[in-house]
Parts: sequence; C-alpha cells; structure tokens
Amino acid sequence: MLDLFSSPPRRTSSAARLVTCILALLALCLLLHCPQSQADSGRTRIQFGTDLPYGVFVDEGGKRSIEDIAQMPDSMFTPVHSGLALSYTRSAVWLRFERPPGDQAWWLELQPAVLDSVQLYERDGHNWRMRQTGDRLPYRERELAHRLFAFQLTPGSAPHAPIFLRIQTTSSLYLIANLRTPEAFIEDAESGGLYWGLYFGALVIALLFMLAMVAINRSRPYLALSVALLTNGLYVADAQGFLAGSLWLGHPEWGDISIGVLAPLAIASMLWTLREFVIRLNAPRWLDRLYVLATAYCVLIPASLLIDRYGPLVRVALLLNLLAGMTALVLQIHRVRTSRSRADGVLVLALFLYLCALLNGVLPLLGFMPASPLQLLLRNGLFILFALLAGAGLLQEVRHTYWSLLAEKTRALETASQTERLLESCVAERTQALAIANDNLADRQALLQQILDTSFVAIFLVDRDGRIALANRRMADMFQRPMESLVGSDYAELVLPAEREPARQRVQAMLANEIPAVDFDRQYQRADGSVFWGHLSCRPFDRAADAGVIGVIADISLRKETEDHERLRGQILEMLAGGAVLQQILTVMVTGVERLHPGVRCGIQLLDSEGRRFHKGIGPSLPDFFNASCDGLEIGIGVGSCGTSAFTGERVIVEDITSHPYWAPYQDLATRAELGACWSQPIRSSSHRILGTLAIYHRTPHSPNGADIALIEQMARLASIAIEKSQAETRLRESEERYRLLIDASAEGICVVQDGFIRFCNPALSRQLGYSEKELQTRPFGDFVVTADEARIFRL
Repeated sequence: MLDLFSSPPRRTSSAARLVTCILALLALCLLLHCPQSQADSGRTRIQFGTDLPYGVFVDEGGKRSIEDIAQMPDSMFTPVHSGLALSYTRSAVWLRFERPPGDQAWWLELQPAVLDSVQLYERDGHNWRMRQTGDRLPYRERELAHRLFAFQLTPGSAPHAPIFLRIQTTSSLYLIANLRTPEAFIEDAESGGLYWGLYFGALVIALLFMLAMVAINRSRPYLALSVALLTNGLYVADAQGFLAGSLWLGHPEWGDISIGVLAPLAIASMLWTLREFVIRLNAPRWLDRLYVLATAYCVLIPASLLIDRYGPLVRVALLLNLLAGMTALVLQIHRVRTSRSRADGVLVLALFLYLCALLNGVLPLLGFMPASPLQLLLRNGLFILFALLAGAGLLQEVRHTYWSLLAEKTRALETASQTERLLESCVAERTQALAIANDNLADRQALLQQILDTSFVAIFLVDRDGRIALANRRMADMFQRPMESLVGSDYAELVLPAEREPARQRVQAMLANEIPAVDFDRQYQRADGSVFWGHLSCRPFDRAADAGVIGVIADISLRKETEDHERLRGQILEMLAGGAVLQQILTVMVTGVERLHPGVRCGIQLLDSEGRRFHKGIGPSLPDFFNASCDGLEIGIGVGSCGTSAFTGERVIVEDITSHPYWAPYQDLATRAELGACWSQPIRSSSHRILGTLAIYHRTPHSPNGADIALIEQMARLASIAIEKSQAETRLRESEERYRLLIDASAEGICVVQDGFIRFCNPALSRQLGYSEKELQTRPFGDFVVTADEARIFRL
C-alpha cells in the first residue's frame, strides 16, 4: 500500500476544521440555493418545456431554410416537456414555440454558453427577421453583452405567431431556455451572480485548503484533488460564459477551443484523483495501469479537435470516468467492511456523491436524460461536497496515522524511561509548529497584500467612522496620494464637495444594514483637484469584532469620454443626414469638441476654390481679431500651424507656440489671443484634395496623446464629409440652373410628356402652339399631334 505522504505527518491545526465547516456551509448553500430563473406562478418567468410547450425538429443535413421550416406541419416537431439534451450531434436543430399572449416585453435566455450558432427567426410582415448569437460570435457583436445567450423578443407581435430557433453546435447539445421580463431578467442576473459567486468562492476556498494540505503533508491525493478542483472550475466557468466575457472578448474561436480542451482535462484530473483513491486500497497492479491509461487517453483527446473525432472520443471518456468512479466506490466499500474506519466511511460517502454528480452531468450530455436547471445545481453542489468530504476523509486518515505514530513513540519513550526527553521534544515540536504557523500567516498576509496591489482596480475597506482602514496600491495611484496619507483619511474627501455628506450617509446606512449594496458610476477628485469618473461597488463587511464597508473603484474615465465622443459623432451624422447647412454642422463640431475637453479652443479654416487662401473660418470661442487675421491668409510653410498643414497636407503639432519657428511671425497675435499650443489636422476630400484644416488650441504649452490624435483625425474626416456634401449640392444647383437657362433660351419647342399630358414646356413651345405654359400643362399631348402621326409618336 502506498503512503499518503512522503514525510512524517504534521499536526493538523484547528484552522483545518474551521475551513472544513466553512466549505460544508457553502456546499449546503449551493444545494439549497435556487436562482430565480425558475418558472414562477406569475407572468414574469416562463421555462421552456415546463411552462411553455415547444417542439423540436432535427435537420440532418442542416440545409433547410426558415421558409421550409415555417411551412412544415406541427406534427413534424417533436414535443419536449423539459430542457433539450441530444448528446453529440452535427445536425441543425430547430425549436418552434409561440410568444405568450399580451404586450409584455420578454427576454429569451439560453444556457449553457457553449452553442456554436443560435439564430432566432420572428415574423416581420411577410418576411422573417433573423438575429443570431453563439460562442463563435464576438462578445461585443451579440445582442446583449451577457455571459449567456439572450434575445429580446419583438413586442407587439401576434401572440400565436410561431417563433423559430435554429441551433447548431459541434459539442453536446444541452439546452435550458427561459423567458423573462426585463425586470425578472435583471433580478435573476443578480441572483445568478450570488449563486456563482458562492460556487466559485467555495471552489477557491476548497482549492486553497487542498493546496495547504499538499504543502503540509506532501500528499499526492490532495494534489490530485487540487488539480481536479482547478480544471473543473475552469470548465464550469467556460461553460457558463465567464471566460468568454473576460479573457477573449474579440476571439470567440478561443472559447470554442478552450471548452474542447478543458472538458477532457477535467475528466483526466478526476481519473487521476480516483486512481489515488484506488492505490491506497491495495488494488491489483493491472487496475492501476488501467487508470493510468484512461487518464492518458483523456489528456490526448484535445488533439482530436484537429481530426474532427472529438464527440465520440469524449463520449468514451465519460463512460470510462463513470466506470472508474463505480470501481473506486466498490473497492472503498469493501475496505470499510474490513477496517470499520470512520475515515473510510467518509470516503465512501464522498465517492457516492461524486457518482451522483457525475450521473447528473453525464446522462444529459449523452442524451439519456432531459436538461434541467436542477441538474446543474445538484452537480455543482455535489461536486463541492465530494471534494470537501474527500479532503476531510484523507485528513482524518492522516491524523489517525499521525496519532498512531505518536502513540508508538510515547510507548517507546515510557519503556526507555525517557519522559523528560519526550517532554522537551514535544515542547520543541510545538514551538517549531508555532513558528511555522506564524511564518505561514505572515506569508499569506504578504501574499494577500501583493494580490491586492497587483489589481487594476482600487480596493479599500472603510471602518465604522467612515475612514479608510485598508487600501491597495492601485487606489493610491488612482487618487495620486501617498499610501500613508490615504489610509486613515475620510473616504468622503475623495468625492466631489457637493456629494460628501450623501456619501457619509450612505456608508452609515450600509453599516446599519439599511442598504445591502451600492453599485453606480460617480465622479471622484484627485489630490491635485482633477476629476475623473469611477464605478463604485460597495458591500457591508461584518465580523464579531469589527465591521465596515468593502469597496471597489474602477476608473471608467476612458469609457465615459468614448461615450461622449460617440454622442457628438452621432449628432453630426444626424445633421448630415437631415440636410443641415455646412456652417451649422461645422459650428456644432467645433463647440462639441470644446464641450468634451474644457479649456480647449477649436477652429476650422476652409480653403478657397483655388486652394491657396483661407476663408470662412469657424471659431466661435476664438477672438474675432484672430479669426479676421486668418481670413484671406495665403497658406505656406511657416504660416502658423494651419497654413503649414494646409500647404504640406500633413498634421502639424506645435506644442509650444512661443518657441516654434512656424509661429515666429505671429507671436504678438498668439499672445493677444492667449494661445500656447496648436495642433492642426488637414481636412482631405475623398480624392485627397486639401479642403481646409481643423485646429485645437491650448492656452499653455501642451502635447497631444493618442486619444487627442484620434479625436482630431475623426473630426477632420467628419468635416471632410460635410464639406464635400455641401460642395456637391452647390454644384448640383448650379448645373440645374444652367440647364434651365439653356432650355428657356432655346428657339426649339421642348416639352416633357408623362402619362399622355404635358408636364413641362419651354417658352418657345408655348409661342409656337399659342397657349400659355399653364394652359399647355392641362391639355393632353394628343391634342397637338396630327392624327396620322399619333400612333407612331406614342409608340416612342
């Protein structure tokens, strides 16, 4: 029999029992917690199959169109009364259901997030409107940036009009679908966040506990359990869409590959864990080799993604995992019958719970059971309980072995009359254990502080008095304050003066449990007085001896600035589409840039038709004498920033006007206008002709960053579109006027005939026929045609 450890066992402290109790409570909470995504008795949540009937049709070739599916009779769709589970299939699967009656808005949610392609078809008049999602669609291109797949059903459609879902995936087709109102959708997302936070919290605590046992006892079973917890946790996180929403937003193909890699690795880690259980039981050597071969087989399965044989191989791996679990359970039961050990009994219960969790996951994936949200809850809770009980059983066995060895040593010392040496040995051992425990505590505290300091968000703890008791390095950098002055300061001093008193009241309300949590965007003030936008998330923190508020602040200034830029761009595009005049569009553009960047002045200079001089400059915030001096100015190198940029066709950045040669002739003018820096961007037409320049001025020397360059480039492109549109409209009006003058001056009679009537005629035709233009436009053209020529003319 192989030992559980390679070095003498160490005493297990009461902290291990505390961790075991915490994990037990978390696991029970996982089993008892039921997210609100289940169907209720009202009309806010509807579960497919249970509350809303739907039918399924399997399109073997995947070639049928929505028109073909819509014309199929209801008898072709197989009714399903629960979730959908079809094992591994390459066929396209069509779901047909009807929207619930009423004008209530509904969100359709599909899980898990491992479906390659999901297309929703709704009737739009005589046509079908298609929307799509799936794990191969980039995260930002989905209808809702959610970890799961969601569609908003079109409100106001006919209640009995059929709605179709087309689903295609290369993995096991396992589907749970629900309809929720927007309010219920938000509530369920918050409840689901609590559930998954509870699950991954329990998983992380269990993993840390196992790794601690590995460090203390150097035990391979604990190492195997640690790897199993890690791989299964990553697999669950990937299947629930957490990794796609955080690690590879723009690369959905990575999510498809990762789920194909993590699934067999999770199975392999469990086979390794079961092997560690089996080799403790004096199992035959050939059985140990079978476990090793099965583990190696699962590790090699990801390579089958290259040869398109993944589905059958994973199905075999699931069956091997099930057989391995049953074998380990039978051997452990046999061990209990002979040893009557409490630790072995706990391991029997752990293996039984693992088989239950495995059946809940394997049978739906193989298509033997319908999909159900309860299966997901049971599997997650049972898996955590399995890890907990397995760790507790192994811990009990380690402790039993330890105390057995200690008893033998005590008897040996009593026989040799070495009581005093035994006492000294015990004191030394306890002293060493205490020193190790203190070192471990210091290391863990240092590790925790290092983790906090490497976070990209500010993390802090506010005590009962509203003062910051703990903060990470990112918070000190974010507010530009030394860590020594930040810790111990009043939290309300970080917000704007007008919001400080409400911030203090909100902290006290959370401490009194009047507010469960805070989650919103607000403005903060740095030490230098500058203001930035941050997203604040706070929750109360309560322990027996201490209480406070834990908060997280993420800097979202860039996001807010991007939103403001997009609003300005949208406003300009709307004005272009609405036919606004050029002067108005450019004025809105200039004032919009100044509004987005307080303290900045913006101006646009347009070139004349020859492209040699500026005219019609636009700069509402620039002094009138400055604008007047630019009007008629001939461009060239050294003629300020704008004149040089218009002449060379290149961007000109002058960070300090007082020292730059381009502004040497205009120093007095710049001083009067209070200009310290000027960045000029040429405005190019679609044919690369220079139309003018867009300039941004600062009152003091200033250099641009990447966002500033992107802004002036974008505004220059929009200005180019507006100028070219205005010039095209002017040319069109002039062309129409010229042609009108030519027709009116022609001596030949000219007319336009439509539907047999004269719609337009020139003065010459009016004189020739003896009628006024108004009279001719009311007469049929046939009245003025000779009868013999009438048929020939009207054939034209």
